[in-house]
Amino acid sequence: MERLRNRNEIMAWLEVHAPYPSIKRAVVEGTTELLGVFRKIQPSGTMGWIVEVTSKHNRTWHVAIQSDVWKYKLYCHVISELFWKNWMGDISNGDLYEGGVEISISLYIGDNPSKYNELKRKELKNEKTKE
Repeated sequence: MERLRNRNEIMAWLEVHAPYPSIKRAVVEGTTELLGVFRKIQPSGTMGWIVEVTSKHNRTWHVAIQSDVWKYKLYCHVISELFWKNWMGDISNGDLYEGGVEISISLYIGDNPSKYNELKRKELKNEKTKE
Protein backbone atom coordinates (compact mmCIF):
# COMPACT_ATOMS: atom_id res chain seq x y z
CA MET A 1 0.00 0.00 0.00
CA GLU A 2 1.19 3.50 -0.75
CA ARG A 3 2.16 5.59 2.25
CA LEU A 4 1.55 9.30 2.24
CA ARG A 5 3.92 10.92 4.72
CA ASN A 6 3.54 14.64 4.08
CA ARG A 7 1.26 17.22 2.53
CA ASN A 8 3.15 17.27 -0.77
CA GLU A 9 2.75 13.50 -1.17
CA ILE A 10 -0.98 13.77 -0.49
CA MET A 11 -1.44 16.48 -3.10
CA ALA A 12 0.73 14.65 -5.66
CA TRP A 13 -1.31 11.46 -5.08
CA LEU A 14 -4.56 13.41 -5.43
CA GLU A 15 -3.38 15.04 -8.65
CA VAL A 16 -3.08 11.55 -10.18
CA HIS A 17 -6.00 9.77 -8.51
CA ALA A 18 -8.71 12.43 -8.14
CA PRO A 19 -12.13 11.06 -9.12
CA TYR A 20 -12.79 13.65 -11.86
CA PRO A 21 -10.57 15.41 -14.41
CA SER A 22 -11.85 18.78 -13.19
CA ILE A 23 -10.58 18.02 -9.68
CA LYS A 24 -7.21 16.86 -11.03
CA ARG A 25 -6.93 20.17 -12.90
CA ALA A 26 -8.02 22.15 -9.83
CA VAL A 27 -5.33 20.48 -7.68
CA VAL A 28 -2.73 21.89 -10.08
CA GLU A 29 -4.30 25.21 -11.09
CA GLY A 30 -6.44 26.11 -8.08
CA THR A 31 -5.92 25.91 -4.33
CA THR A 32 -5.89 23.01 -1.90
CA GLU A 33 -6.40 22.92 1.83
CA LEU A 34 -5.62 19.81 3.84
CA LEU A 35 -8.36 19.63 6.48
CA GLY A 36 -6.67 16.79 8.34
CA VAL A 37 -7.84 13.35 9.41
CA PHE A 38 -11.51 12.62 10.06
CA ARG A 39 -13.08 9.51 11.53
CA LYS A 40 -16.28 7.99 10.14
CA ILE A 41 -16.19 9.45 6.64
CA GLN A 42 -19.29 8.38 4.74
CA PRO A 43 -20.24 6.15 3.06
CA SER A 44 -17.71 3.61 4.38
CA GLY A 45 -17.55 4.96 7.93
CA THR A 46 -13.76 4.64 8.07
CA MET A 47 -11.18 7.33 8.79
CA GLY A 48 -9.15 9.24 6.23
CA TRP A 49 -7.92 12.62 5.07
CA ILE A 50 -10.17 15.29 3.67
CA VAL A 51 -8.81 17.84 1.22
CA GLU A 52 -10.72 20.92 0.14
CA VAL A 53 -9.96 21.59 -3.53
CA THR A 54 -11.00 24.90 -5.09
CA SER A 55 -10.72 25.51 -8.82
CA LYS A 56 -9.54 28.79 -10.29
CA HIS A 57 -13.24 29.39 -11.09
CA ASN A 58 -14.13 29.00 -7.36
CA ARG A 59 -15.80 25.59 -7.59
CA THR A 60 -15.07 23.68 -4.37
CA TRP A 61 -15.00 19.94 -3.64
CA HIS A 62 -14.30 18.04 -0.43
CA VAL A 63 -12.31 14.97 -1.40
CA ALA A 64 -11.82 12.12 1.06
CA ILE A 65 -8.75 9.90 0.78
CA GLN A 66 -9.20 6.57 2.53
CA SER A 67 -7.56 3.18 2.55
CA ASP A 68 -9.17 -0.09 1.60
CA VAL A 69 -7.66 -2.45 4.16
CA TRP A 70 -8.78 -5.52 2.24
CA LYS A 71 -7.22 -4.49 -1.07
CA TYR A 72 -4.25 -2.65 0.49
CA LYS A 73 -4.75 0.46 -1.59
CA LEU A 74 -5.81 4.06 -1.27
CA TYR A 75 -8.91 5.46 -2.95
CA CYS A 76 -10.65 8.82 -3.00
CA HIS A 77 -14.13 10.18 -3.54
CA VAL A 78 -16.04 13.43 -3.24
CA ILE A 79 -18.10 13.77 -0.08
CA SER A 80 -21.30 15.78 0.13
CA GLU A 81 -21.29 16.49 3.87
CA LEU A 82 -18.43 17.45 6.15
CA PHE A 83 -18.87 16.62 9.84
CA TRP A 84 -16.39 18.63 11.90
CA LYS A 85 -17.27 16.63 15.01
CA ASN A 86 -15.28 13.79 13.40
CA TRP A 87 -12.11 15.85 12.91
CA MET A 88 -9.24 14.09 14.69
CA GLY A 89 -6.72 16.93 14.70
CA ASP A 90 -7.12 17.75 18.37
CA ILE A 91 -4.34 15.35 19.36
CA SER A 92 -1.21 16.41 21.23
CA ASN A 93 1.72 17.89 19.33
CA GLY A 94 4.61 15.68 18.29
CA ASP A 95 5.27 13.11 15.63
CA LEU A 96 3.48 9.83 15.06
CA TYR A 97 4.90 6.59 13.77
CA GLU A 98 3.11 4.20 11.45
CA GLY A 99 4.91 0.97 10.72
CA GLY A 100 8.20 2.48 11.90
CA VAL A 101 7.87 5.44 9.52
CA GLU A 102 7.63 8.90 11.02
CA ILE A 103 4.47 10.74 10.00
CA SER A 104 4.19 14.46 10.54
CA ILE A 105 1.52 15.56 12.98
CA SER A 106 0.53 18.18 10.38
CA LEU A 107 -1.12 15.42 8.33
CA TYR A 108 -3.55 14.85 11.18
CA ILE A 109 -4.22 18.44 12.19
CA GLY A 110 -4.40 19.94 8.69
CA ASP A 111 -3.38 23.34 7.39
CA ASN A 112 -5.33 25.48 9.87
CA PRO A 113 -5.94 23.48 13.08
CA SER A 114 -7.13 26.36 15.26
CA LYS A 115 -9.91 27.13 12.75
CA TYR A 116 -10.87 23.44 12.49
CA ASN A 117 -10.87 22.99 16.26
CA GLU A 118 -13.27 25.93 16.56
CA LEU A 119 -15.55 24.44 13.85
CA LYS A 120 -15.52 21.10 15.70
CA ARG A 121 -16.29 22.78 19.02
CA LYS A 122 -19.21 24.72 17.48
CA GLU A 123 -20.67 21.62 15.83
CA LEU A 124 -20.48 19.64 19.07
CA LYS A 125 -22.07 22.54 20.98
CA ASN A 126 -24.90 22.79 18.43
CA GLU A 127 -25.46 19.05 18.67
CA LYS A 128 -25.82 19.28 22.47
CA THR A 129 -28.30 22.15 22.28
CA LYS A 130 -30.52 20.12 19.92
CA GLU A 131 -30.87 17.36 22.52
